[in-house]
Amino acid sequence: MIPSHVTEEMLWECKQLGAHSPATLLTTLMFFNTKYFLLKTVDQHMKVAFSKVLRHTKKNPSNPKDKSTSIRYLKGAGMHHVGQKVTDDMYAEQAENPENPLRCPIKLYDFYLFKCPQSVKGRNDTFYLTPEPVVAPNSPIWYSTQPISREQLEHMLTRILMVREIQEAIAMATGSLH
Repeated sequence: MIPSHVTEEMLWECKQLGAHSPATLLTTLMFFNTKYFLLKTVDQHMKVAFSKVLRHTKKNPSNPKDKSTSIRYLKGAGMHHVGQKVTDDMYAEQAENPENPLRCPIKLYDFYLFKCPQSVKGRNDTFYLTPEPVVAPNSPIWYSTQPISREQLEHMLTRILMVREIQEAIAMATGSLH
């Protein structure tokens, strides 16, 4: 594979990632889900749902005031046995980025939830919602209750898979980095 010249930093700088618009925020969440949850196919992304992505806070045992927050996704949801105890290693995680809140997966996830209709937040069949066609930045709702189409998701994912850091994360996970 030829290494990409498109970097994550470039996408942040030219506002292709961030919370500037509903479409950009959606792309950013999909970017993070690809990078950290290693979801590299349309089918894997189609299985992501509000009910399967959870905010998780861990306290430091030596200092209870020291907490770290992450977003967790149960890897291979549906592959576990009924009654099987879910352990920490069954989750993929996205850690917070306290040094840069504008690029923090947790803050952007929270902002996405804030801009979604209340009725969709517990759904177990979708996560990526269709952006409303015209919204003001201060509008309370940025997304409809309808999931984005498979074609839209595929188009977005194709672009995300071209980013160097995504290619490197996938290569590291599959052990094919030379």
